[in-house]
Amino acid sequence: MALYQRKHGAEMRRRSLSEFQRVCRVDILPALGRLAPGAEMRPAIRALVDRITERGASTQARRTLAAIKAVFNWSIAQDLIPPSANPTFSIGKSALDASAQGESRLGRQLA
Repeated sequence: MALYQRKHGAEMRRRSLSEFQRVCRVDILPALGRLAPGAEMRPAIRALVDRITERGASTQARRTLAAIKAVFNWSIAQDLIPPSANPTFSIGKSALDASAQGESRLGRQLA
């Protein structure tokens, strides 16, 4: 994350950079910081996105997943990790939509 931030931080708008730093500090690093890229990180990413969605922040969940994907895609492009180690491969909007549907069902049950 830090290497990605150093390389792209100068290109990011100030607000985008501060938001990226906040998301990393608050959500991504506490959940994923000690895990190595690969298959074991995949369930942790899904759990992170689900937790963010469950707290009623589905837009933030999409943004967090986008930030994680950007870092891994950049890492692959820079040959820092092999493509097979990308835990975000095929985690997309459908995973978030499934979480949001569960959220809307819960809202209907509580109403």
